[in-house]
Amino acid sequence: MVPRRARLLLLLLCLGLVACLMDIDRSKVRRDGSPADQHSDRGTIDEGVIDEGGIDEGVIDEGVIDESIVDEGVIDEGIVDKGVPDKGVPDKGVPDKGVPDKNVPDKGPAPACSDGVDNDGDGKTDYPADPGCTGTGDSSEKGTLQCDDGKDNDGDGKTDYPADPDCTGPADNLEQGCTWQLDSLGMGGIFRHVWGVSASQIWAVGNVGRLSHYQGSGWAPATSPTTETLYGMHGASSSAVWGAGDNGTITHWNGSGSSIQSSGTSAALRGVWAVTPQNVWIVGNGGKILHYNGSAWSSVSSPVTTSLWGVWGTAATNIWAVGPSSTILRYDGSSWKVQSHGLVGDYGFGAVWGSSASDIWVVGRISTNGGLTYHPATVHFDGSKWTAVSHGMLGELSGVWVSPSKEAWAVGHKLPGAGLIMHYDGKTWSDVSPAGIDSMRGVWGIDDCDVWAVGDAGTAAHFAEP
Repeated sequence: MVPRRARLLLLLLCLGLVACLMDIDRSKVRRDGSPADQHSDRGTIDEGVIDEGGIDEGVIDEGVIDESIVDEGVIDEGIVDKGVPDKGVPDKGVPDKGVPDKNVPDKGPAPACSDGVDNDGDGKTDYPADPGCTGTGDSSEKGTLQCDDGKDNDGDGKTDYPADPDCTGPADNLEQGCTWQLDSLGMGGIFRHVWGVSASQIWAVGNVGRLSHYQGSGWAPATSPTTETLYGMHGASSSAVWGAGDNGTITHWNGSGSSIQSSGTSAALRGVWAVTPQNVWIVGNGGKILHYNGSAWSSVSSPVTTSLWGVWGTAATNIWAVGPSSTILRYDGSSWKVQSHGLVGDYGFGAVWGSSASDIWVVGRISTNGGLTYHPATVHFDGSKWTAVSHGMLGELSGVWVSPSKEAWAVGHKLPGAGLIMHYDGKTWSDVSPAGIDSMRGVWGIDDCDVWAVGDAGTAAHFAEP
């Protein structure tokens, strides 16, 4: 069905065409003004139509069709009548999104704990890497812990980690560091060796079968199966611990009690090293070497007849033993052999320990003046050669322990009669003996800040944080 407005448009066009035809008919005249119906030789119809262009002139002059389209035009009428909205951006009221319109404030520099800068120089940057930060909004990387608070808490002129050597890290809350603190083994007498499986399971042995046990809150006497002097002790676990002493004495701790095991010898046994519960070595006087296979002890061929006072190893195929007369032996998995060390002098070695096969310390004494005097001896093996470190004081060392980080402690006595504790920091040895201690004979530890030393008069010294 044709729309009403279209019908009207067609009607107007028709009317316009009729009017046009009527005008054309009225306007058929000659150029000279004579009526169109007068006879002439040129022919009225042909001249009028062709010369005057009636139809063409009418369409152009009158503009009926153009006028109709413009006046009644669909395009104009459609846009206006249909009310199509102006979609321009200004009409929609789109706001200017620029920063000035949002009035964004100047936030200034980022907080110290989220600015990507190590503000306190502790090697840690921002939260959560820096322990001094509790969140990204903290304005200071300095914390409340002593090694991260910006204060010289121990008065040594050094502040915080890493400047203060007593700080193990920024999370350390004691800038003072570790110190030696004297303790008692719970009984008097001489204690010769100390060893443990953890910080709360430690044993000490000594003269006439003395045995003391530490379980994290103080030393207490423990029942001993012998009255013979015990010189050494070591274990493979908390339920497999052996002790060695005079007259071929071997003790065994099984986790609940101690017993005596047959050694087959009467020699004084001095050092113990347990690789596993089924692979244990003991050395002693006269070059005696014993081996335990999990069920019985047996004597093993020894290349020396001099006494062996200490034994230690890194593996079943790398075990070392030391003694007087500059003696150093090594077991390679098949036999014991004397080691050539190239050391000049008369060394009496009493103990050996290390952190690896290429970091081994042997301690004892070196005699001078034809044996009339002696000095503490510390000798190091780096995996290829032995190097002796001299010490000017008079005295000797009888025990040594090396931490996993290669720091070392050695104990003994210095003349004319005081206890001696020495420390190796990775570069040099120094005397760190607490005042008033008696001779010290054994040392063992968990780490660089948890070390025990035992000695005469039932004395124990603990190197730890206060």
